[in-house]
Amino acid sequence: MVQEVRLYNLPLVLEKAAILEDSILPLYCESVMLKYNSAKARETLLKFNRSLGSLIESNPPMLIHLHDSGLLGDQRLATRTDLEKAAQHGLLLGGNYVDVGIALRGEECLSDINRASAEKLVNQLKKRGIKLGKGRLIPFSVLTQKEDPNSGYGLTLDFKEDAILDLPMLGDFKWDWTSTQGITRACLYTSGNFGSDDDRLALSNDCGRVVVVRPELSIDDRGSGLSMVHSLGYDYSAKPKKGAKKGDK
Repeated sequence: MVQEVRLYNLPLVLEKAAILEDSILPLYCESVMLKYNSAKARETLLKFNRSLGSLIESNPPMLIHLHDSGLLGDQRLATRTDLEKAAQHGLLLGGNYVDVGIALRGEECLSDINRASAEKLVNQLKKRGIKLGKGRLIPFSVLTQKEDPNSGYGLTLDFKEDAILDLPMLGDFKWDWTSTQGITRACLYTSGNFGSDDDRLALSNDCGRVVVVRPELSIDDRGSGLSMVHSLGYDYSAKPKKGAKKGDK
């Protein structure tokens, strides 16, 4: 009798990385105006702009709100690991920077502007029994922010109450520039190097890009084996034309 075992788990979702398009900008701006009232918070969060079809001028607070807004749908913001894989597979960022998270090393900050956020995040880790060690890399997906009139950029960071905090150590990655400060942005710089040394969380310029990971096709266990995400513009379940490969438009 032939015995067979699967060497993979189903369903399997295949993903691709992409620079986020600018079509999301009007709805993003509307969501900021509906949620935040203070001029400082709005100034920090309304810095996105457009260039050649791409969303530009990003910063960490804007990415936290973008994730919280629900506007990304089945997409997610790229992590550092995602970005490294994307670069290996040929994603060209053309001298642009991409924020991939927040680097947290402790409560002490050279600048008072981030002190409240650093203290809150460190205390939350203590309450949850998570050791900070020499620092953690925090993805935007587990963060939220609240208006704070005492903050230089109008916002204070916090963990979501229901977030599962599986936070990698900063030492798990190679950083070309680092810091000893409490909070900094973790970023792929325009030079193509990764850094975690910049404490200017609200800073942005036209070199900033948003990289998202979106599903390409999902392999399930329900007969046909392939189900295509419709937003990609073509259907892998359709019968290909004669002489064409599956997936061709």
